[in-house]
Order: sequence, then C-alpha cells, then structure tokens
Amino acid sequence: MAPAQVLPKLILEEALTPAQMRRIKSSTGMMLLIKVPSEDWVMPLEEHLASHQPLGHLLFHVKDGSGRRRLGNASYGLQTFLEWIASGKTVVAIAHNPAADFAREVISAIDLTVTLGPPSARLVARAIGAVTGKRASPLPDDIAAGLGLVDLCAAIRSGSTPAQCVARLQRAARAKTVTDAVPADVPHINDLHGYGEAKVWAQALLDDLSLWRAGQIAFTDIESRAVLGSAPGLGKTTFARSLARSANLPLFATSVGQWFSGGGKGHLGDVTKQIDEVFGAAVAAAPAILFLDELDALPDRRTLSDRTREWWTSVVTHVLTRLDGAASATAQDLIIVGATNYPERLDDALLRPGRFSKVIRIGLPSSAELVGIFRQHLGPDLPDTDLTLLGQLATGATGAHVAGWVKTARRRARQAQRPLHMEDLFALVAPDETRPAEEVRRVAVHEAAHAVTGHLLGLPPVSGISIVQRGDIGGYSALEDDVSTVLTCQDLEAFIQMHLAGRCAEIVFFGEASSGAGGHNGSDLARATQLATVIETSLGLGDSLTFRSGYDQARLLLSSDVQLRVKVEARLQRLHEQTLDLVRTEQSLVERIAEELMAKRFMDGETFRRLVTS
Repeated sequence: MAPAQVLPKLILEEALTPAQMRRIKSSTGMMLLIKVPSEDWVMPLEEHLASHQPLGHLLFHVKDGSGRRRLGNASYGLQTFLEWIASGKTVVAIAHNPAADFAREVISAIDLTVTLGPPSARLVARAIGAVTGKRASPLPDDIAAGLGLVDLCAAIRSGSTPAQCVARLQRAARAKTVTDAVPADVPHINDLHGYGEAKVWAQALLDDLSLWRAGQIAFTDIESRAVLGSAPGLGKTTFARSLARSANLPLFATSVGQWFSGGGKGHLGDVTKQIDEVFGAAVAAAPAILFLDELDALPDRRTLSDRTREWWTSVVTHVLTRLDGAASATAQDLIIVGATNYPERLDDALLRPGRFSKVIRIGLPSSAELVGIFRQHLGPDLPDTDLTLLGQLATGATGAHVAGWVKTARRRARQAQRPLHMEDLFALVAPDETRPAEEVRRVAVHEAAHAVTGHLLGLPPVSGISIVQRGDIGGYSALEDDVSTVLTCQDLEAFIQMHLAGRCAEIVFFGEASSGAGGHNGSDLARATQLATVIETSLGLGDSLTFRSGYDQARLLLSSDVQLRVKVEARLQRLHEQTLDLVRTEQSLVERIAEELMAKRFMDGETFRRLVTS
C-alpha cells in the first residue's frame, strides 16, 4: 500500500477508542469533528474515510485544496449543512484549525471531537512495515518530530528497507529542527551589559533551571516566558543567544514576519504550517528555548479593518493555541522569549498569564554600560586602556552601534597595517562636527533645557548629556534609572514638562521651534502625549476613574476619541506654557550648560550638577 493510504488509516486507529468507534457507527444525526495534526492530513483522511467507510456512511465537511468548504463533492452554503444535520444525517468535519475553517454554527453543533496527535514512533514503525513489507526496529520517540504527512510519505517508500526509510525520516526531521547556531563568543548572561530588568529575569530563570534539573522544583514553577521590547539595535537576538548558551539549551529562533513571506502565497494553510513546524520542532526538543522575533507582525485585532479581520484572527488564534499547547503537560519544558520593537502594538491576548507573562523593556545603555559593551567587543585589544570617555561620548548609542564601530575600527587598522588605536574608535564614536554652527547651538540648547527642567522639577538625577549626532538623533539627555513605580499626577506632569522643555527652549532662544521634538514614536512629543493620555485612560488621575486601556495601547484611543484628544491637548498646552515660563526664568542656566556642551560635546551627571549649583 502507498504511505498516503496507510498513514491516515493508522493515525485514526491510534486515536479512536473502541467506545468512540461504537458510538459513531450506532449514532444518527451526529456531528463529529476530527482535528488533524496539520493541514496536509485533511484531504487524505477524507479520502480514506470515504473509500473504506470504517465509521459507517458519513457526509464530509472539509476545506479542499482551493480553500473552499465542501460537503461531499459539491461546494455548499451554511444552510445546506444545517439541513443535513436537521435531517438526521451524520456529518464528519475534518480540520486542522476548526475555529478558522468553520462557521460558529458548525462548531456549536459538534457532538464528539477526536484529536489526532502527531504520529507516534509506534505508528511510524507500523507504517514502514505496511509499506515495505518488512518489520522496522523500535524507533526513537522523536522520529517524526515536526514532520507533516507529505514529509512522512516522501520518506517511507515501497522497495526500500526499513533502515533506509528511517534514515530519510531522520534527515527530514533534522532539516525541520535545525537550531539557531549560537556563536562560541556569545557572552554568558552574567557578562552582558545594558539589559537591566531583562538580565535580572534571565539570571532568576537560570537559577530556577538549576533547581529544576536537581529535581527541587517543577518546570511550571519557573517564570519561563517574556517579551523583550526595545528600539532596534539593543540586542534582543544577542540576549536570546546568550540565554541559550548560559542555560545550555538548544535555541529555536524564528521571525514572525518570515511566516508570511517565507513560502506559499500568503495562504492561511501555508502560514499555519510554518507556525506548526517551528513550535513542533521546539516542543520535540524540549527542554529548549523558542525565540519569536518581530512579534508585533501579529497585529492587534482591535485595529484591523473588516476586510482583513477574519484572516488575521485565524492566524492570531492559531498562535495563541500553539502557545497554550506548549504549556501542556506533554510540552511544558519550553522557554519562550518574544521580541518586538513595538510592544504597544501587541494583541492583549498574547500578554495573558500562561502565554507571555510580562513585557520587559530594554532601554538605551548608560555610559558605564557602554564601556562594558566596548570591552566585550574589543576582546584582547586595548586591554589596559580607560574607556570611560569613549563610553561617555557614545551616550545615546546602542550595542549594535558599538559592535559596528569596533568592527570598522579594526578594519581600518588592518588596512593601515598597524594595531588598533583609541583614535580609531574616537573618530567613529565622535566624528568631527559637520553640522552648521547654528544647528549645533540649537541642539545644545534643546538638550540643556531637558536636563535643567528635569533637575529643577525634582526628577531623577541627570546621568549624561550629549550633542554627538547618531543618525537622525541630534543629541541625547539621560536620567539615572531610579524612577519610582508609584507616581502622582504631579510627578507625571513633571516628566511631560521635561519632554517639552527642549521645544520650549528653542522658542525662547530662537523665536520658534524646530521639528526636532517630534517625528517618531520615541520623540519628545510622542512621550509627552503618551504620558498625558495614560493620565486620562489608564491611571485614574484625570477627569475619569474608568480604566480604558493599558499604557502601551492608550495612545491608540486618540485617533477615535475626540473628547480624549481635547483633554490631552488641553493638558499639553497648559504644561507647555508652564515650561516656557520656567525656561525663560532659567535662560542663563540653560545657556551656561549649552555653552559647555558645544565646547566638549558631552557632559556627565557630576559636571552638570556642579554647573547647576555654581
């Protein structure tokens, strides 16, 4: 027999109990759902049931290769299906993702669900015996890990020996389960710099893994899922690789965006198959780490248009199902780390307990952390050199910037046929100023006003100010990371004033503001708007006590709620006027800080406080 005929028969026999068989054969007017391991099982299973009728005479409710729902050999409407059920006929629905494939009325009519799990090693051995005519030796449990029906049929062939079939299966499984290669020079979690809360979470995870391996706690006691949220270039992928190396676990890395571009033509079946393959491979290799990058490629379903809602809801629902399944008793030894540049865009359902328990934000590294990152990438180069000034001048940069600078500096030194010098790095980190003098002055005034306003309003201490340009970012001012988690409305408004201060200083010094305060989600205006919005929608500190959204989603409400926009605008305008008054009063202090910045391009927190108090 051909494997496409043998395998549907065997997987059905393995799943159905004798009691279920008797119930199906003796019932009339029954609705049976058979959930298959992947889409490629649907049509072969229908053909097997139709040809051999092991469960009696059934009408079939499936999706064919074109995606159309069929009843028997004809396309049909929902009304036709309901008429068959009402007339006492027995109908079997076959699907991989029933919620996406069938209407709500069909799902509610189901009397019995039979779930066909992935083929077991015993089933595969029986299939090999049936197709080759020779008995296969006992097979490893993961022989079919991540393999679909097509993969199995391609490996199990008549005319082959069982050993040859097994070798093909193992090659196919390896191709599906290749882990992300973790370079040998990836640092241990303890040696990472600039990861803040993410590093603390990882260290606790490693401690718990040690206890789990010693049999002292269950895996379910481990906080094993989190989403990393940060701007690009802050090392989310490096973090996942470091975690895998530190935990001594295989890493399965995938990009959610690749699911929609890496094969097929955007068909739902193609996408869900890729999702199943990566989850199946990771589960089969567990304990393991599954890294889901670009998690925001799964849209927040509340933002979808009616035209795209059904398709995307099916995809998101399927991912949620796999996340839930990965926490089951048979597949719970899995650490899942998501990553996104836009945590505010994530669907709320992803962040529920049992899926992703928390979002951990990774901010820009401090100057001291940048020194550590430089030291990591420099390795044996410049071993006794003080990198403090280099870290200060790099304020506002990311770990990716540092890696690129070191790589370029080494290349230039090689081309000059000499060792690496500090001057090579300084030329990249703080290249000669090419902006017009008036633009540099505007940037210096802008950043000085941020720092002065934050200091005068009692915000956390300033850690550093820079006017070294980084791409589109003309300058940077940073506060020490010791913000209280309990903030009053007055505290939040102080932060809003600090964000508005740069724009206000431009008006005071130059007569008008520039575009430097806005333009992107991390800009001064965006942050001020975010804070003004959450005061009204999330924290109960505005005119209403009603909780309307979490912090990350609050700003989405502005596009649809006119009254909310009016309230937010009024608060921003009021605080803008107050900040203008403050900057006018402290104009000489802002001027003094700006002059120092123009002369030295960077100022650390200690120098700033000395100038403020002198």
